[in-house]
Amino acid sequence: MSLTKVSYSMISGAVRNVLDYSADPTGVADSSAAIQDAIDAGAGVVFLPTGTYKLETPIRMASNRVLRGEGDSTALSWFGGAGSVIEAYADAAGTTALANIGLDSFKIDCNDTNDVIGVEWIYASVQSYARNIFVESIGENSSGFRISKTWYADFDTLSVRNTPTAPYKTGSVGFLIDSTISSIAQVNGVVFKNLQASGCEVSLKIDSSTSYHYSLVFVSGTFESGVYGVQHVAGAAGFGVRSALYRDWETDRKSTRLNSSH
Repeated sequence: MSLTKVSYSMISGAVRNVLDYSADPTGVADSSAAIQDAIDAGAGVVFLPTGTYKLETPIRMASNRVLRGEGDSTALSWFGGAGSVIEAYADAAGTTALANIGLDSFKIDCNDTNDVIGVEWIYASVQSYARNIFVESIGENSSGFRISKTWYADFDTLSVRNTPTAPYKTGSVGFLIDSTISSIAQVNGVVFKNLQASGCEVSLKIDSSTSYHYSLVFVSGTFESGVYGVQHVAGAAGFGVRSALYRDWETDRKSTRLNSSH
């Protein structure tokens, strides 16, 4: 093992360094398998040093893991086509829970891919969190973050940015709080802090068409250069949001509209 790898591995809080699993920080070779191997090696922190990591297949999280970078100098660059870049779930149907997972301090560049989700977070609860995650360049019918069937998780300092130029990419959503995966897909008791979205058709979309969401708290954020700041989609059965608090929000004149449909 080289001295460089040892020095990275000795950074405080880092348990496994993806360079020790042959990840390529230059962005030339596909690093998907290397990062996944580091996650699958066991519980703890997986460290992504400064660099650009090309991904051609999604990264799947597991319970008791933290994926940690060095801020926006750590970039995951997506070349995998339609799908999710980070799968923060045990299964897409949300039948099995994840606990104690963390996504911390890195950037996801979706490279204008259509039908992509930067972070898909399903049934990951119990002291789980995402913070300092920056998603950029999502394409049409895409979301920076899709969050469903989650209780008592914490989301802090998340950003989704597209080029802020009309016409906006059709169906682009910064943050999607979604109920459509099942009849019990509530997002409940979750705090969202410091959300930022720019250049998305919808900055924040709350879909309660198939089940309620409860006790959502949105503290501080900025939505700009979009069509809708907040869009709420309710179902014909009368589902909705039971208790939501918005505090200290800013929008520009282009994204101040609220939209509700059912």
